[in-house]
Amino acid sequence: MYSLVKPNQWVSIKLLSEDTKVLQIVPNTTISLGKLGSFPTNLVIDRPYHLNYEIQDKREGESYSRLRVVPPSEIHADALADTTAEPAEEDGVNLENVIAAPDGAEFAVVDNESGDVVARSRREIIDETARQTLTTEEIEQLKQGNTDAGKDIIAKLLLSHTAIDQKTSFSLAKYKLLKTKKYIRRFTIQPLDTLTLGKWLLEEKDAGKVLEMREEMMGLLGCWANVHFGGLPPTDKPEMVTADGSGMLDKSEICGRWLVVDDTAGLVTAAMAERMGILHQSETEEDENSEEKKEGADADVTADKPAETTTNTEQTSANAAPVDTTKPDEAMPDASAVNNGEEQKQQAPRKRHPPRRDDFESIFAPTNTLTLIHPNSQPNLALLKYYNF
Repeated sequence: MYSLVKPNQWVSIKLLSEDTKVLQIVPNTTISLGKLGSFPTNLVIDRPYHLNYEIQDKREGESYSRLRVVPPSEIHADALADTTAEPAEEDGVNLENVIAAPDGAEFAVVDNESGDVVARSRREIIDETARQTLTTEEIEQLKQGNTDAGKDIIAKLLLSHTAIDQKTSFSLAKYKLLKTKKYIRRFTIQPLDTLTLGKWLLEEKDAGKVLEMREEMMGLLGCWANVHFGGLPPTDKPEMVTADGSGMLDKSEICGRWLVVDDTAGLVTAAMAERMGILHQSETEEDENSEEKKEGADADVTADKPAETTTNTEQTSANAAPVDTTKPDEAMPDASAVNNGEEQKQQAPRKRHPPRRDDFESIFAPTNTLTLIHPNSQPNLALLKYYNF
């Protein structure tokens, strides 16, 4: 699996709201994340996975938003804060006089003038709408302006809350976490594994296409079938040769071969291939393939050049010395002789192709192979496109 985000690769983008988006990183394009904003794809290409990015506000004179890598110290600042200080004891409070809500009872505080319920709880949790002074219109105006990636909105929400001092440390952390998930423009780019792909198809796309298969079912299939990496093929041992001369490996050397019956558009096949370690192409294999393509293109170019030179020389020779094409008259051949020659050409025996070898005697890959069984004329493996197959 890749360690860096490569061009034209499918990735999963995880938002703070626990939502997942599956996108292809196409160079020189723009990725849109809805309300969070958009950014150019070139800003994340060749960068490591699992980094936390923050979409910044647009600068003056620029039509795009820049990204900032959020350090772990900033992400876990609340968890690393010193919370060991003991709270000050309240003077003059007699715990015996405190009225606790019995089981099944609920207290409500009602405004005498308007009749509206200000707070309703049996655990003394105050309603946010009764203590938040910022209106919805003011929050929308803050969202439209420069908000420092949503931090200004959260700060003003905390400052405008009139009962912030009455919240416990746990309640305050929960309140801040909810507002952070709603307003902070952060996301994480993760590699697209089969479990994430299946969850995304089940929740966001057509669940019937994958037979509503969840991630625990894919894990059980791999465990029940004991699908695993079959090892490297033997290269130091010679192949076994049968009586007819066809090459066969010893049965003890054959391992890691499975039959798959897949009706989920390739999701089960991808999950099994991932467990075997053959789904994700390594960086070295991609470099070798690109080098082979370049060498093939160079060979085609060099092969075309001699043909062009020969045609040029022929044209120059034809222009330099014109050749007299007039020839003396020759006798026409007899029509019967021509017909006899054509019949001999038609009756010439055809070349016979060598007999086809038996399927069980053909040389095949000894390890890490999946054989798909399907009733159609072609297998339906549409979901393998997310892994560049």
